[in-house]
Amino acid sequence: MKQALWKVAIAIAGFALADTASAQSYPSKTIQFIHGFPPGTILDAVSRVVSVEMAKLLGQPIILDFKPGGNGIVGGKYVMNAKPDGYTLYYGNATSFHPLFIHENAIFAGTDFAPVSNVAAVPYFVFSSAKIPATNFQELVAYSKANVDNVKFGATSQTIDLIMQMLKDKNGLVSRGIPYKSTGQMVTALIVNEVETTIGAVQPFLPHIKSGTIRALFVASPKRSPLLPNVPTSAEAGIPNFEVTFNYGLWAPVGTPKDIAQKVSTAVAATMKLPAVIEQIRGIGAEPVGSTPEEQLRAFELDTRFWTEAARLSNFKPQ
Repeated sequence: MKQALWKVAIAIAGFALADTASAQSYPSKTIQFIHGFPPGTILDAVSRVVSVEMAKLLGQPIILDFKPGGNGIVGGKYVMNAKPDGYTLYYGNATSFHPLFIHENAIFAGTDFAPVSNVAAVPYFVFSSAKIPATNFQELVAYSKANVDNVKFGATSQTIDLIMQMLKDKNGLVSRGIPYKSTGQMVTALIVNEVETTIGAVQPFLPHIKSGTIRALFVASPKRSPLLPNVPTSAEAGIPNFEVTFNYGLWAPVGTPKDIAQKVSTAVAATMKLPAVIEQIRGIGAEPVGSTPEEQLRAFELDTRFWTEAARLSNFKPQ
């Protein structure tokens, strides 16, 4: 019996030493950030800034590998099946392939991935056409009630539908959704007042806000955006407990040594504190984060609660 216990103890010690050794030697080759969506998005823009600076800190190249398809499922599954050695990491928003939205082949990041770090967060804004007499959100609500069945919101995804449903439930906004294939189409529709309102990341709307053809009514965030410092937060606009932020993070295959995940997390945190990176990330319309694995997991849990409630209000069923 004693001999068996000694063998177990020796084995545990061996695993611990191997884990420490792997963390000390990591990284010794190129790291891959797997994207689940095509290039050209805010997600992509943020990763290009971050990967360059992280590579300098880690001493190895970081390449971006795009594997789009199935709301991120193709890229997510690729990482799930990769060797858990820290060289293949999923980069993106982990709610896109959540079981709340996907019926088959869904990925629940809380158990199907090992957390590493949230890199950046993209807050969502509520916008309105400048052609309607609504300069703040409360005026938009009043306008919608006075024009029942005439106020429309633009939506390019089911997530925008769900967010707007929650917003309507909280504040009595009266509107119906009009689908669009692209954000560009939706921006144009808002300018010409084909739709009166929508919600989304600020970057595509920013030039038109500055020209006065679109209004930003509030940012669904606990703090104001440096890009639009005069635009109130949701709480300041009279909508407490309404925060919509998309977290873009790094996730590893299950079984990745914690010391390696922590090493990557530390590199992310250091990168997101660099003044040049902060300036570039905010210019893209995102906010730098750089979290621990534990903080990333807690943020994912909060996101899950938000989307669960939004799905309940909309009676939404995954496709």
